[in-house]
Amino acid sequence: MTSDLPTPAEVKLSVFERILFFRGPVGKKLFFIGIAGEAALILVAFAAASGLTNPTGGGSAFIAFIFLIAALWWHFGLVTGRMRDAGAPVFLGIVLTIAAFAWPVLMLEFIESLWPVVLGVFLLLYLAPGFFKSKASAELPKP
Repeated sequence: MTSDLPTPAEVKLSVFERILFFRGPVGKKLFFIGIAGEAALILVAFAAASGLTNPTGGGSAFIAFIFLIAALWWHFGLVTGRMRDAGAPVFLGIVLTIAAFAWPVLMLEFIESLWPVVLGVFLLLYLAPGFFKSKASAELPKP
């Protein structure tokens, strides 16, 4: 007799399996903790790139590029898992991420005078998946 229920190994996915391999749901709490980890990756990339302007050297464009690609991969993993947890299409999360990065580029002409608006809309689009209601909590009966 076979069962359609997932095995305990399939149920217990580690955080890294959920994010790096796009394999499971990511709750709200894990999403925002993951965003903090992503910010750390971006800071390391900026630190590596900041030495490029030093006349004696010390920076590495390659290391900065690797950390930025890792941060982008991490973000897409977070968004994919968050969309699965919310029961929303993953495509919506990818569109939100691309829109978040396209917005400042499109508003580059006005960024000096409207930077609070540009930053606000960027953060709204970038963090939007974290505010989607979880599918499990949406299915709970209301008292």
